[in-house]
Amino acid sequence: MSNQPPDSLYSDIFFARQPIFDRSGSIWGYELLYRKSADCRTAEIDDYDLATACVATAGLVCPDTDFKPSKRIFINYTEKLLLDGAPKGLPPGVTVVEVLESVTASPEVIKAIIELKQEGYLIAIDDYRGEANLSQLMEYADIIKIDLLGLELEQIAALVARVPERVLTLAEKVENPAHVPHLQEMGFDLFQGYYFAHPQTISGKKLSATCFSKIKTLALLEQEEATPQDYTRLIERDPSIAFRLLRLLNSAAFCFSVKIKSIQHAISLLGMVRLKYWLRMVVLSDMGARKITPELYRMSIVRARFFELLIAEDAQRGELEPDSLFLFGLLSLLDVMLDVSMDQLLPILSLQEPLAQGLLTGKGRFGTYLKLATAIETADSEAISQQARLLQIKEHLISGVWREAMLWGNEVEQQAEV
Repeated sequence: MSNQPPDSLYSDIFFARQPIFDRSGSIWGYELLYRKSADCRTAEIDDYDLATACVATAGLVCPDTDFKPSKRIFINYTEKLLLDGAPKGLPPGVTVVEVLESVTASPEVIKAIIELKQEGYLIAIDDYRGEANLSQLMEYADIIKIDLLGLELEQIAALVARVPERVLTLAEKVENPAHVPHLQEMGFDLFQGYYFAHPQTISGKKLSATCFSKIKTLALLEQEEATPQDYTRLIERDPSIAFRLLRLLNSAAFCFSVKIKSIQHAISLLGMVRLKYWLRMVVLSDMGARKITPELYRMSIVRARFFELLIAEDAQRGELEPDSLFLFGLLSLLDVMLDVSMDQLLPILSLQEPLAQGLLTGKGRFGTYLKLATAIETADSEAISQQARLLQIKEHLISGVWREAMLWGNEVEQQAEV
């Protein structure tokens, strides 16, 4: 492992996960909660849109191995994010869209909620205490969360009585154990609170998208004529977005059994509509990241371009494809960027076996390409000659392709500094 990368390469991410139980005591789902740091025990939120974006882009790719795709994930959405269609960036099969108590029951909001329901998302009304505004949204809800804090049993029962029979009721902030039997008698379907389980803070690292990538992403999202190829080219230029896309697709929420061979393949699995909404959330969650393009980013995209071009000179390429070699180069420095070993990273990326083994062990045809790039970067002429012989590619062709890849990397870097 190389020395720890500079702080500018990545940022720490934190969120809390609190389980929600059904009447039998089994975990029915989890609510994801924003946290500023590992020490925070409550949500200290300055920007609610940003908080939601951070939770939504990190929560489904948490490193836990016990998360099952049958478990629902509750995420709070502000009125602005509802109107922007932000929940559509996540899979409807597991996502519960929590409508905050501050959301108005406007025709635009109701239309957005109906569209989400038609796509298969569950709608939960958060912190219901009989407010007229939330009562107007009740006919579109699948779950009503009743905030119990400070309420007497009679008041709680009166709120439950207002909920339509078809709607699930969730007792929120259950802290008094003496209340639990009474809550069950009232007919509550789901339970959440300190009595059952405290939120568990989960931390990790994320690569922050470069300033250039964020600007280009926002611009591309506004172009109605943009094609999947346009998005492929954009994501291929930023290891951060590529890495998070692969993690998302390999999360339990999607349950894909196929192994990913390229960025284009990953986009086709996610679908263009969901990709666009997800990208908006990624850009929002990265707001405030430092405007830099670290050297390791540049090295990874130069490697990616080098491998993609060099394969045209490889008579022994077999079934290797340029897109797969590009992805291989793009990911080849992730362990250094995140200061995490490659054997820890690969289980959260659903990569084809030869590609994964090349990253992990440096063996096979992928590994030979990687050794060649490393030899060029370290000016090891003996190693360059050795890898050239293994690949059966003349050294003058290799040097020409490397120069072309360097020029391409320089162009990308110069654009990033604009």
